[in-house]
Amino acid sequence: MFSYGLAIGVCAAVIALNVIGFSIERATDSGKRKPVIFGYLFRIVLYGGALLLAINTSVASFAGAAIGLLLPHAALYVTYGLVPVIRRKVMREPQPVWVTDTSSLLFFKEPYHVIDNKGKTYLTHKHYRKKRIIPDQAPGMYKGRKG
Repeated sequence: MFSYGLAIGVCAAVIALNVIGFSIERATDSGKRKPVIFGYLFRIVLYGGALLLAINTSVASFAGAAIGLLLPHAALYVTYGLVPVIRRKVMREPQPVWVTDTSSLLFFKEPYHVIDNKGKTYLTHKHYRKKRIIPDQAPGMYKGRKG
């Protein structure tokens, strides 16, 4: 019964991750937040349904489903959070560098400079997003490094 619950939980979590991706894509295309809210509510119903199905079977399947719901998220945290930190520590890789990327329409607004026009002061903004550069992709960027 535990493996049955584990399968239910993992399937629900994988479907939920696909719903997250789909709702974010739809929200960025439309510029509205309704797809994200609908996706969030759908995921709550999906998680609740999976846990309800598992608890109606047995307590062991409920425990498996609860663990199964967390497994894909834990795998993402390990893959994209823990492994790069360990790799930097063990292989002595330098920290990634964040530089301005003006090629995108995604941006953060930060004050760029102040313009005075006929006694009024205007604050302009520089539109950019941070772009991660890994040292191996930009070897000429670091002094003392050959490549």
